[in-house]
Amino acid sequence: MKYGSNIKTAGPFGQNLRQIVEIATRKGDPIVLMTFSFYLPQDYTPEKFNSRSLDYSLHLVPVELWEQPEHVVATISKHNEVVREIAASYDRVIFVDQNRGIPKNGEYFNDIAHLTHKGSQWFVENLVSSLLLSKNVRLLYEQGR
Repeated sequence: MKYGSNIKTAGPFGQNLRQIVEIATRKGDPIVLMTFSFYLPQDYTPEKFNSRSLDYSLHLVPVELWEQPEHVVATISKHNEVVREIAASYDRVIFVDQNRGIPKNGEYFNDIAHLTHKGSQWFVENLVSSLLLSKNVRLLYEQGR
């Protein structure tokens, strides 16, 4: 856990994601990119998680399973930056900002990353509304693809 403050995955993550978008672009296919939605209460501690005194719905998985909380938040935030940058670089990308689109409280999250039923509904609504508003999906529909 002491190495988690040095985020090493943003570069490879960005390279892989950019390659996927490039392939889709060459084929003329639209692609949907979404940020990762997460929620860590400001008063989070492992003790509060274990005693179920946070506002998470189910307290499924403690964030420490992955890393120290501040490192997990920093890494997810960095990956979300990468997603936003790549989405902004391509015309055919449909971008859904799930992280900004899902309210940050335990009514929507079972832990830092797993959504409740209500959170899942928001996720789908954000996705569907973005697809319906996208000119890329309308173009495919008109082309019969």
